[in-house]
Amino acid sequence: MYHPVPSIDSDASSNLPNSQQFRSIRSSILLSYFMASWARRGMEFTIALVLIDLYPDSLLLVSIYGLVDNSVRVTLGGVIGSYLDRAERWPGARNCYMLQNGLIFGAGAGMSVVLSGVLGEPGTPTEDMKVWYWLVVVASLGMTSVSGVGSLGITIAVEKNLPKQLCGEDSSTLSQLNASFRAIDLVCQLASPILSGCLMTYLQPPAAVMALGTYGFLAWVPELWLLQRAFSASAKLRAPKTVVTVPLDLVTGSNGTIPQLKVVPGVKKSSWGVYFRQHLFLANMSLALLYMTVLSLGFLMTSYLRWCGLTEAEVSLYRGVGALTGLLATLIFPAVRKKIGVAECGFLGISYQLLTLSIGVIPVILYCLEWRIPFMRTFVGDREAAAISNEDLLQGVPSLGITRLLISAVVASRTGLWLFDLAMTQLVQEEVQEFELGTVCGVQSSIQAGCETLSFLAGVFLKDPTEFWTLMLGSLCVVSAAWLLYAIYMSRRNRVGASPYSEADPTSWLREQQQHGDESVGLLSEQQQNPCDEEDTAP
Repeated sequence: MYHPVPSIDSDASSNLPNSQQFRSIRSSILLSYFMASWARRGMEFTIALVLIDLYPDSLLLVSIYGLVDNSVRVTLGGVIGSYLDRAERWPGARNCYMLQNGLIFGAGAGMSVVLSGVLGEPGTPTEDMKVWYWLVVVASLGMTSVSGVGSLGITIAVEKNLPKQLCGEDSSTLSQLNASFRAIDLVCQLASPILSGCLMTYLQPPAAVMALGTYGFLAWVPELWLLQRAFSASAKLRAPKTVVTVPLDLVTGSNGTIPQLKVVPGVKKSSWGVYFRQHLFLANMSLALLYMTVLSLGFLMTSYLRWCGLTEAEVSLYRGVGALTGLLATLIFPAVRKKIGVAECGFLGISYQLLTLSIGVIPVILYCLEWRIPFMRTFVGDREAAAISNEDLLQGVPSLGITRLLISAVVASRTGLWLFDLAMTQLVQEEVQEFELGTVCGVQSSIQAGCETLSFLAGVFLKDPTEFWTLMLGSLCVVSAAWLLYAIYMSRRNRVGASPYSEADPTSWLREQQQHGDESVGLLSEQQQNPCDEEDTAP
C-alpha cells in the first residue's frame, strides 16, 4: 500500500508552473505516461501484424479481434471510470498500470508460444494440438483487449485527472500539460509501431513478440516509481478525495443555519446517468461521432488508397505527414486557447476539419457519381475525363490527382481533429466535477468505441472498393453532424454563460439532483451547525 513521504519543498512552490518542483512533478508524470503509452501502442500494432502473418489470405481474425477489442471498451469503459471515481488517486492509477502491463506480458507470452511452433506450425496447428492452439490464441487476444481497459484507466487517472488536480484553476498551465500528454501519445502512435515492425523483421517473430511483452512487464516498475515520486512531491496529488463537504443554501433555519451536505464520491451511481446529465453532453457526443468515420489514416483508408494506385511508400509518407500535422495541433493549442478561449478553440478545430475534409471528399464523390450516372460527367470536366482511361472509368477508380487531393485533405484535417480533441479534454477537466470525471471519461470512451465499431461494420458490409465513396459520403455527413451538435452547444453556452457546474458554485449539481429526486448523488447526512463554526469544519 502506498504511504506518501513528506515533500522536501513547500507545496506552495509546487503550484508555480515555473518552479523547479513543479517541473520535476510534471516530468515524472509525463515520463511515466510515455512508458505506458509506448507499451500499449507497440503491442496493439504487433498483435495486428502477428494475425496478418498467421493468416495472410484472410482478414477474418483481424476483424474479429477489432470487434472484440471495441466491444470490451464499450462494455467496461463506464465501469473503469466509476471505479476510478471511487478509488483514491494513487491506488486507482497503480491498479490500472498493473492491469495494462500484466496483461501485455501475458499476451506477449501467449503469442510467442503460438509463433514458436510448439503447438504446430503457426497458422496450421497439428490435429492433436488444435484445441490448445486456439485456446492460447483466444486467451492472448482476450488479454490484449482487456489490457486496453487498463490503458483507458491510465488515460483517465493520469492524463485527465492528475493535470486537473495539479494545475487547479490555472487554465494556461493545464492547456500546456494537456498538449504534452497528447504529443506523447501521437509520438508513441507513430514511433512505437516502427520499432515493433523492425523487431518483427530483424528478429524471429516469437522473440520480437516476447521482447515487447517483457518490456511491458519490466516497465511497470519505473512507471510506478516515477508516479510515486510525483505523488510524494505534491500535497495536491496526495490529498484524499473520500469526502467533500459543501454547503447547500436551499433551506435556512430560523437561527440562520445552513444545512451541510457530505458528498461521498465512493457511492455507486449509474455511470450512463451521470454522463447524460452533464451540460457538456452535446459537445461530448460531437467528439464521439468523429470516431464513426473512415476518413482517417486507418486500415480501410489505406486499403482504398492502394486500390486507387498509390504506392506503399507514398501511403506511408502521407501517414508520417499526418502524424506531424497532429503534433502541430499540440503546439498551437495553448496559444490559440489563450487567444480565443477553450470552447471557441474547439469550434475552430472542428470547423477546420470539416472544411478540409469537404475539399478532399467532394471531388471523389462527384467523380464516382460521374462514372455511375452519365449526365454527371459535366461536374468532372472534359479535360479530367479525357485523362482517365476507359478501364479506370469502367471500374470507378479515381485519378491519381483526385486521390492525392483526398489524402492531402485527410492529412490536413488532423490538425483540426486534435485541436478539437484537446479543447474537449480541457472542457471536461474544467467543467465536470472531480468525483464524476472518471465516470464521464469512461462512458465517453465506450461511446467512442461503439462509433468506431459501427464504422468498421460499415466497411465489412460495403467491402467493394467501388462502393467506398458511399462510406466517405456517410463519414462527411457524420462530421457535419458533429459540427452541428457542437454549434448547438456553443449557441447554448453563449446564451446562458459559463458552465452551470463550475468550481465557483460546486453545489449547483446538488440543486438539480434534489429537484429530480435523484438519490445517486451520495447524500449521506445533514448536520446543523452555527455559521461561525462553518470555517472550522470545512475540509
